[in-house]
Amino acid sequence: MRHPVRPYAFLLTPLVALLVSGCSLPDRLLWGSQEERLVDAAVDRWATPGATFLEGVSGRDTVASVSPIGARAWEVAVLPLSGGAPVVWSFEVTRADVYATVPGDAFVRWLGDHATELGTRTFLPADVADAVRRGDILAVGELQVRYGTVDGSGRTTEERVAYLEPGANGGKATWTIQPVSRSTTVLLQALRTVVGDMVHTDERVLNCMGSPTPRGVPRSIQLECAAKVWTQDFAPAG
Repeated sequence: MRHPVRPYAFLLTPLVALLVSGCSLPDRLLWGSQEERLVDAAVDRWATPGATFLEGVSGRDTVASVSPIGARAWEVAVLPLSGGAPVVWSFEVTRADVYATVPGDAFVRWLGDHATELGTRTFLPADVADAVRRGDILAVGELQVRYGTVDGSGRTTEERVAYLEPGANGGKATWTIQPVSRSTTVLLQALRTVVGDMVHTDERVLNCMGSPTPRGVPRSIQLECAAKVWTQDFAPAG
């Protein structure tokens, strides 16, 4: 019989303290703030004044201004190179999921093996496996954005992977949006597959979520609880 647990909301504050107490996850994974930092990275990269909007989705037109219109949503005025009135686009970050990693060989082997057992057909590429093992990828972000002109001519979805990378000389870790590649895709797929299994079958994750199923539990809490478990299992002592 599962022991009674408190609702998952009461676990958020002590959770990060639990994670970092074992020399495991530094300031990198206060989930709410990391999600917002990931959103900020998307806006800085794709929709900040002076930048090329969404890396050229509208040609080489330059962002002139950005105005918030809702939660994680903006109107972006873009100046055509040919001149004339600005074209106004809508830009919304519809997903900003954060998957923690743990440095060291044990976690990398477990992640690759477990994902394969669960049906993924591709082993972790050596470049991302080595980067996680060394601690060069502190977390993996799954970004999804939707954009379209505000005149209602349609919406398009863009999906990308970002890495939370350690700062130089112990500085603050930063999110870096990655070029589309097989390695980034496979690493994200492995993490997504393993979390998808854990939030249904791992008793410790279910207890952390305060729910016998992931239904109704925010995605950020599911990811946080899964990371809590594998951090306890694989974080180096010290």
